[in-house]
Amino acid sequence: MTLQQQVIEALVPAPTLLTENIISWQPLDGFDFTYYVKFFPEDIACNVTVGGKHDTALVKAFLDETTAESLLLVTKENPFVLTYSPALKHTPFDNRLILHPSVEDSELSDATSFMNSKTYSTAAVYQNEFLEDDNIEETHSRCENVNTALWGREPSPAISARFTLGTVLKSQYKQPLGVYSYKKIQRHLWNIKKSGGFMDVQNFERKEVHIEIENDICEITADDDTWVQSMDTFDLWFKTFLLEGLNKSMDVL
Repeated sequence: MTLQQQVIEALVPAPTLLTENIISWQPLDGFDFTYYVKFFPEDIACNVTVGGKHDTALVKAFLDETTAESLLLVTKENPFVLTYSPALKHTPFDNRLILHPSVEDSELSDATSFMNSKTYSTAAVYQNEFLEDDNIEETHSRCENVNTALWGREPSPAISARFTLGTVLKSQYKQPLGVYSYKKIQRHLWNIKKSGGFMDVQNFERKEVHIEIENDICEITADDDTWVQSMDTFDLWFKTFLLEGLNKSMDVL
């Protein structure tokens, strides 16, 4: 049996056949997520998981344009690729993300665990969520921080950072950059605003800024330029830097 035949036979309830090689499936009526899978003659598959209300025709078109050649561009050593998707042209999203089977499980149920090693994942993403030069560790961290199943989400920017509170000496402030969600960065910023401290933040452009906060005054260094701004204007500047880039952020100063 082909992979498609095995999966269809194993799923209960039976999946819906959208085309001769694309299925959709929910384990229960009204389940929060819908699973879509496209099968290929090479006996591999591609999975899209979508949560909440969504346009089935859009997801089908997104999967329909996926090719086996594009899937085989990714490997264990290079576990993801970002490509253009015509189906996303009229959506807020910028890119198609394709993930190797080793990055995340793509089984639809316990009964279909056999499909994991042959099933790639794809998702619609914003340009600021995944970076083309991410390493394997960063790719895994991005996947943990970005809920790609929510097609109605706000951007979840890719952020690499290191930070410390004001009680730590500057000479000790050299730990490696880690990957964090926007919400976690905001929590750390709140602590730094409260106690003073330092933060180095790298956005999706790999542009890095050094931020020092003390007594509601923020000193920022970027590209050898340093300026001071109040916390009243900092939040908008910082959000623009993360979502739209360094040049755009300079327009809101």
